[in-house]
Amino acid sequence: MVNLFDTLASRVEADGGRIAIADGEGTTYRQLFDRACRLGRELQFIGRSESEPIGILADHGTPMLSGLLGVWAAGRIAVPLDKRWKQSVIEERLAHSEATVLVCDDDASADIARRVRAVQQIVLLDGCDSGSAAPITPFNQPHAVIFTTSGSTGRPKGV
Repeated sequence: MVNLFDTLASRVEADGGRIAIADGEGTTYRQLFDRACRLGRELQFIGRSESEPIGILADHGTPMLSGLLGVWAAGRIAVPLDKRWKQSVIEERLAHSEATVLVCDDDASADIARRVRAVQQIVLLDGCDSGSAAPITPFNQPHAVIFTTSGSTGRPKGV
């Protein structure tokens, strides 16, 4: 089985200064890996249990990918959410996944999160930029994501 976090770590060793994501000024493999390590360390032991999914409310591109990798480094299940969704849709997705922790990429996302009843803890992605970037030993669990679809019923279902 391919472990994306280990693959990224190997890529950092080989080409850490090369651009990994070409959005804005570009994000190098080293920057992406370091950000994921800091977030993963922050997330490892928060929430109700170590098996609780963690929501990610972030812009597409570097913020969302950093969030996914950080959640996976913590050995958790990621629940990606779109900032363009209505608050009621975000609430529904979080309730369905039973996530109470939400990673946000900026203050605007955090403001949305504060109005969502299910959210008990907010972790700012930018707030993790000041911590140690030492490599984290990710939990040896398969990477998982809960995507939701309304399908034919109009009610969210995790897939």
